[in-house]
Amino acid sequence: MPPLASAQPSAALGAPLDPVWPKTLTLLSDSVGLGLSHALPAALPGWKVEVLGRPALMVKQVVPEFLNARAVGSVVVIALGYNSLFERERQNYPRWQGIWDHSAEKLVSDLKACGAKKLVWVTLRDPSPELVTDAGRDQYERYAWFFPYVNERIRALSQRHPELALADWQAVSNVSGMTKDLIHLNPTGVALLTQIVTRAALGPELPGRATP
Repeated sequence: MPPLASAQPSAALGAPLDPVWPKTLTLLSDSVGLGLSHALPAALPGWKVEVLGRPALMVKQVVPEFLNARAVGSVVVIALGYNSLFERERQNYPRWQGIWDHSAEKLVSDLKACGAKKLVWVTLRDPSPELVTDAGRDQYERYAWFFPYVNERIRALSQRHPELALADWQAVSNVSGMTKDLIHLNPTGVALLTQIVTRAALGPELPGRATP
């Protein structure tokens, strides 16, 4: 397993975690992040962790399907992006970029309105061709071409929103033995991504104050 100490050297840190906030976390996810449904609560003792999502969930579908002005945790982890719309070879990229960015900006705004104080977005696994197994070959050929586009948009979003942290899965997952196919996590992948998400959610500390 790659050492966590060097896992996120350039990732955005987001808003400092304030110990006065309620220790509540909401995970919004498609089928990939739903693999953390048991491991993430176990990694955050003393926290109330809520998991919302479904397979094939798109960014634009979160609010109408799951939020509807309901409250969310003080920390919200967004593990979405594998179900995005682009065209190959960056055809009409400005159009699709605009659509993705608009959906992401609306989600950020709506989450803040629902009580989120810190946001964490998980980047996508973007494996090298030599790491693709037979189990992930079809996914690689059909979908992996747009994963770099989505990661670009996530990183651009974090630059526009300094309160948003990155759980940089892309930075550590370009190794074998993390997934069952191309993207869905095996136990090793669950363990590592849980560490990445937990670290992004809990850090950095406010100056002079200890993280709970």
